Amino acid sequence: MVPRIKKSRLEGIPAWALSLMVAFASWLFLILLFDETGVRNLSSLYLLSISLLLVVFFAVACFFICKTYPGSVWYTPLICNTFIITSFIFDMPFWTRSQLVWIMLGIGFLLSFVGAIAGASKGKIHA
Repeated sequence: MVPRIKKSRLEGIPAWALSLMVAFASWLFLILLFDETGVRNLSSLYLLSISLLLVVFFAVACFFICKTYPGSVWYTPLICNTFIITSFIFDMPFWTRSQLVWIMLGIGFLLSFVGAIAGASKGKIHA
């Protein structure tokens, strides 16, 4: 008798939907950074730590999504980082207070592509 393998709830979800979930979850980091008025007086260490968590979150999420769906390597980082892309395009005022946050989010954008490529290559090898 073959043992039944319990399947994950997220197993049947396509890569674009998982990427959208990551993009919406990244707004939780924004909530941690700013209150409803957007004028919270934050220390540089707090901004750096939350930005670092966001960078790691994007890179790890892109890695696992692209490991599962190697063909999604080109659009997964873009969808996951829509939060950063729209902030840059529309010049959201809450990001202009700290250049450190912009540098960290730029690094996160690049690391999400690196994570996606690494996940896709690992997914192709072990698939």
